Amino acid sequence: MARKIPCKYHPGVPARWTCPSCAINFCPGCARSRNSDEPPACPVCKQPTQSLGTGNIITPFWMRIPAFFLYPFQAQPLTMIVFCGVVAAVLGTLGIVANFAALGILLLFYKYAYAVLDDTAHGHLRARPQIGDALASGLEMPLKQIVIFLILAYLNFKVYRLFGEGPFYLSMALTYFILPATIMVLAVENSLAKAINPLLLFVFIYRIGWSYLVLWFFLFVLSTGMNVAGGFLYEMLSPMMFFLSNLIVGFYFVIVMFYMMGYVIYQYHEVLGLTIEETQTMESFAKRHQGVVDEGSPELAQVEVLIKEGKLPEARDRLLAVTRDYPADTAAWRKLFRILVMLNDGETMRKAAREFISRQFAENNLREAAACYMEAAKVAPDFRPASPEQRFELARYFSQGVEPRATIALLNNLHADFPMFEHIPEAYMMVARLLSERFNQDDKARAVLGFIQKKYPQSAQAGEARDYMKMLDAIG
Repeated sequence: MARKIPCKYHPGVPARWTCPSCAINFCPGCARSRNSDEPPACPVCKQPTQSLGTGNIITPFWMRIPAFFLYPFQAQPLTMIVFCGVVAAVLGTLGIVANFAALGILLLFYKYAYAVLDDTAHGHLRARPQIGDALASGLEMPLKQIVIFLILAYLNFKVYRLFGEGPFYLSMALTYFILPATIMVLAVENSLAKAINPLLLFVFIYRIGWSYLVLWFFLFVLSTGMNVAGGFLYEMLSPMMFFLSNLIVGFYFVIVMFYMMGYVIYQYHEVLGLTIEETQTMESFAKRHQGVVDEGSPELAQVEVLIKEGKLPEARDRLLAVTRDYPADTAAWRKLFRILVMLNDGETMRKAAREFISRQFAENNLREAAACYMEAAKVAPDFRPASPEQRFELARYFSQGVEPRATIALLNNLHADFPMFEHIPEAYMMVARLLSERFNQDDKARAVLGFIQKKYPQSAQAGEARDYMKMLDAIG
């Protein structure tokens, strides 16, 4: 039960990778690779990281006990429990021939229990949606388990005959101790010989370590609970109802125990030599640690590490590369602007913001373009978008909200920068209204209105400017 190695940047989250050069441990939220077959590069030094094993990010089984008890209540296992319980109970009352059919139902149920164990051992922590998938193969596994029970019973009988009661009790205790291991080895190896090989069982238990004792204790408690529940049912119910209820309760506990054994294999799959798909593990990890592992690109996760390390110039350069290679990654652009504000890098901000705003206009995303402009203005107050159309549309957008100063800044000297732009009179009329109505600067508004009438007398706004001027004079 080794202690989990934590991520440096998320102390409550277990790490997945480590960088020997930097001596830093990273969780999957901090270090990821676009190619899942390769270890990610260290966000700090760019050298390949080394795996700490997926076992380090798997929740220990003793910390998810409630999940084991809830698993049988999913639709598929609950259906199997009730179906097999009812059918076996009914067949058990119909004579000897029907009893053999009931035995077949029991074998079918244990076949399903082994399917649960195998699924869980490979990282599938929820039941399969189709029962047929779990029962696709034959009854080989439960039949092998029966043979194992018979072999163990025979060996204990021989110990009793040859050595007496004392060694027999010791042999029985050892049998109960290794019984979970035989079930788990049989599930992993699908080999009767390996499941009764003492050396292999010892190695299996040794690799799991003290956790095997914890597992054995929980299984003992569960089996005891199953017997206690049966005793209560016997006192309360009629014989037929007791038989049915006892079967259903027993099947419930069997699924819980097999699910728990499968999870222990999953938790220790690397030391046991079992290969699983990491996708299931990562999905489970992301669900447990929402907010740590997001859907952003791996490069953005690396940038967050650089920010936490105080390496802002490196973070900026990394983001410039990301926005160049993946120009549609809006999250990368946002993070770049955030870094540029922190660095007070006006020159880079001007170039990046012009490109991003042009892209957003091409996609008709005025809101994102406006947000970019406000970020750029923090470190480059003289920043203006590349085209008069962009300046005009952004100014109109801001005039309708709480940023009228941005409107005036965007339209300032528009006639000098783009003398041929057709919407200059409309733009300056917008400025005049804001100066008067939002800033109470009627004198400046009059100057703008006079400019419109003088420079653009043929425009529709010339008459509007004249009327607005009269209104100001009347109330002034």
